[in-house]
Parts: sequence; structure tokens; C-alpha cells
Amino acid sequence: MRAVITDAKRLDNHLTHEDIPNWCQDHRRFGFTRNPWDWYVSWYHYQFMTNQSVENPVTTALKSMGIVRFDSVTMELLNPSAKLKLKVLKLCSSAISYSSEMRGMNLRLSSQWLDADESYMSFLERIYNDECLQIIKLEEIAIGLEDALGQVGDLTMERQTSIRFSSPINTSPRGDYRQYYSDELRDLVLDKEGRRARQYGYRFD
Repeated sequence: MRAVITDAKRLDNHLTHEDIPNWCQDHRRFGFTRNPWDWYVSWYHYQFMTNQSVENPVTTALKSMGIVRFDSVTMELLNPSAKLKLKVLKLCSSAISYSSEMRGMNLRLSSQWLDADESYMSFLERIYNDECLQIIKLEEIAIGLEDALGQVGDLTMERQTSIRFSSPINTSPRGDYRQYYSDELRDLVLDKEGRRARQYGYRFD
């Protein structure tokens, strides 16, 4: 987005609606979604296969429990165990485990997820997307961005060119998401994320 809108201001990393400053509360909001089976593979690679300067407390808790394989990690994200909840809550209540940045929104959101009784993706999409006027599918991001900017009269020719021809960034090297799933895990994602999958027309294949 910042490559497309060069004068855009970044407020912070992954702000929820309640964290948006008052001065931009009236701005039009649009969010993003993606295939839930692909989402869990992407989350896993980002959290477990790249070096993070500020680690998610859920990731830290999983690693401390020896849960590092994709299937085991995803099972916990879909149905968090009592042990994981206790580990995360201890991390969230610790005053010295993380930097001040980490003790902020990331810890608060992790704690809220454990109280929400829902899968990880559903929780994050709810707190980030449910008040957005428009949701853009990541698989159709160019079309979605053009439409979103066009609706607010901000789609210049330069921005349109940038959207259509800019190379993807912040991507992780990995194979097709379908190769990560057993039949059982595939069906569990459908059970937990089925409502949003059907809402946006996503299927496993």
C-alpha cells in the first residue's frame, strides 16, 4: 500500500478498530481476507520459519511446549488446549518477558483470543475486518485495491500502474498450501473457518 500511496501514513502495526486514533476514525476502512487453508500455512511460515524481532506470545508459548510442526501448531490455533492457554496467559501477565512494544497490543490481543472461544484466524478477522466497509481478497488484491481507491476518488493513473505491476513483497518461500494438510486437518479448518470460507467463496481445492 505504501508503495502505491507514497504519502500514506502508517499509524502502527496491525491496529484494531478500537486502537485507531480519533483524528482518522471517519476515514473509509477496508480490510483483507484470504483462503483460510492458505492463511494457516502463511502464518506458520512467518512465525516459525523467519526471524522475528518481536515474537508473538502464542508462538513463544507453542515453542516452549515443543509444538513446532505445522499440523500440531495449526491444531492448537484451531482448538487451543488448556496448557497453551495457561502458557500464553503467563506470558501476557509477565512484566519482564518482552519489550514494551510486545507488552502492548500483541499481548492484549493474545489474551483476548483465549477468552473469545474461537479459532485464531476467525478471531483476528473479526477484530480487524468486521467494521470495514469493504473486504479485499488477497488473491484478488490488485482488483480490490483499484476498486477501493476508485470509490474514494483516489485512484490516479500512477497508482493504478503501481498496483498492476509492482512485485509482491513480504512473501514466504513455501510450496502449495494443500500439501501441508492431512484429510483430518483439512476438515478441521473447514469446521472452524467454514463460515468465512463460504462467505468469500473459498474452497480447499
